[in-house]
Amino acid sequence: MRSAIEIGDLVWNGYSGRLRFGRVTGRRIAESGWAYYTVDWLRDEKYQKAIDYYYSINPKGNYGLIEYKAGQLHRVTPERLTDIMQAYSADS
Repeated sequence: MRSAIEIGDLVWNGYSGRLRFGRVTGRRIAESGWAYYTVDWLRDEKYQKAIDYYYSINPKGNYGLIEYKAGQLHRVTPERLTDIMQAYSADS
């Protein structure tokens, strides 16, 4: 199983105790050698509402991330998610 994140991969990230899932849309290697990724988050309304709220309090603030450092994202396959959900359903 490969460990490097590639464009098109499904990834997850945690925010305030919530799992966020998205598709990697871009990758940039910084001078430091770290990989940074852009992600199209899927059904991420709760996160977006939180960011919108922060902007409503302080419109000059800098909220949310545009790019995510490699260590902030974790690759997962749809098959793995299906396997987990099937195990959960079988145990319920």
